Amino acid sequence: MENAIAYSVVLVIFCLLIIAVLWLPDILGED
Repeated sequence: MENAIAYSVVLVIFCLLIIAVLWLPDILGED
């Protein structure tokens, strides 16, 4: 159980990290 929860948390953080990297140039470009 704990392993599944930890894996889900890491997966969510990883997805957010990818989204941030993809959107960062657009955000900085608009500014």
